[in-house]
Amino acid sequence: MKFRHSDGESRMIADVTPITDSPASNSGSGMMNARRSTQGRWLSMAVLAVFAAVVLAASITPALADTEITNCMELQNIRNDLSGDYYLANDINCSGFDYGDGKGFMPIGNLTSQFTGTFDGKGYKITNLYINRSSMNRVGLFGNASSESEITNVGLEEVDVTGSSWVGGLVGLNIDGTITNCYSTGSVSGSSSSSVVGGLVGSNVMGTITNCYFTGGVIGPSSSSSSSVVVGVVGVVEVVVVDQVAARRI
Repeated sequence: MKFRHSDGESRMIADVTPITDSPASNSGSGMMNARRSTQGRWLSMAVLAVFAAVVLAASITPALADTEITNCMELQNIRNDLSGDYYLANDINCSGFDYGDGKGFMPIGNLTSQFTGTFDGKGYKITNLYINRSSMNRVGLFGNASSESEITNVGLEEVDVTGSSWVGGLVGLNIDGTITNCYSTGSVSGSSSSSVVGGLVGSNVMGTITNCYFTGGVIGPSSSSSSSVVVGVVGVVEVVVVDQVAARRI
């Protein structure tokens, strides 16, 4: 291209044509952007799917957070975590089980370390529980259950439990705990001259017991000077809600 300068000379200037994307270039860029967009959508969908699966699994399997009990040793080991949540996965036969001192099962919880967790029997039963601890107070499957504890849906059959005082087949001393849909059968004994003995619960203080029963023998000391309290289901009741409980001595 030429143009005439003011001095009269003709000079050349170059043609400058703006560079624009060719159709082929636009097409390639568009395809790349489309691929990136598709990949992003798939990634987002995958993340959402994983999150939904985790939420669904948590909602339909809450029991996985609880501890399964399948035998008498696992039952005994509840003593190692008294605030845990437990459930029976099957019937348990404790025949011949011993803590290691020749006196049978060691009660779960005591005065200083009380059971504050939950125990759901799921309708299963524990048979042949043997405890022979005539010098120990607070004796039963659970020696001392306290505030926030919940014991439900379990049966104890053919228990043979002996303690000094606050003795029960299921719980020796229940303080502000909840016991529901439970029963025990067999023999429960107290050796102290001031024994408090119950077939299911030795003593219940400000706790709630509902729909429970005991069938069997409840035995106190033979001394005529004894001040023992020996009762079928619950030995002593203090400020408590007790509903639908029954006992039959044999």
